[in-house]
Amino acid sequence: MMRWRLVRLFGNAVFATIFIAVVFCVFLTPLAWTLRGTPWIATVLGVAVPLLRLAMVVPLFALTAAHTGLFITIEFLLAFVELLIDSIPGILLRLTDAVVDHAPTIAGAASWWPTPLHDQHLAGDFLWFIAEVADVPVLVILMIRWMRSDRRDAAGFDDLPDEEYDALVQEHMRGAG
Repeated sequence: MMRWRLVRLFGNAVFATIFIAVVFCVFLTPLAWTLRGTPWIATVLGVAVPLLRLAMVVPLFALTAAHTGLFITIEFLLAFVELLIDSIPGILLRLTDAVVDHAPTIAGAASWWPTPLHDQHLAGDFLWFIAEVADVPVLVILMIRWMRSDRRDAAGFDDLPDEEYDALVQEHMRGAG
C-alpha cells in the first residue's frame, strides 16, 4: 500500500501543510455551518477527518529510507511552519466578534447553552489547541526520521576505507574554495 502514489502524496509534509491549511480555512466561511448543521455530513466528517489525518501520518513512519537528509530537513521545516499556520484559523475564530459561519441562535436553549459567538470562540480555542497538539507527534516522527537518515549516512562514510574517505574530503574541500 505504501507504493501507491496517493499514500506517498499524503505522507509528504509539503502536501500536508497546504492541505491542512486549506481544510482549516473552510471553518472561516459560511460553508462551515452547512457542514456542521447537516447531521449526516457532520457524522461523516467526524469519522473522515481523523482517518485522513492518520493517512497523512502513517506514511511518515514507513517512508524512512525513501528520502535524503535534505528532503527530510525540508519536511521538518515545513512541518514546523505548518505548526504556526495551523494556529491562524483558531486564533481568527477566537478573536472575531462576528459569527463567521452564520450559525443561528437556538430558540429555547438552556441559559447555560453558549450563544453562537461564544460557541465560535470556544471552537477557536479547541481548534487552536488540537491543531498544535496534533502537530507535535508529526514533528517527533520527522525528527526520528532525520536522525535515522543521518545515522545511515554516517554509517556509509564510516564503512569507507581511509584512502577513499580522504579522497572524498579533499574533493569536497576543493569544491568549497
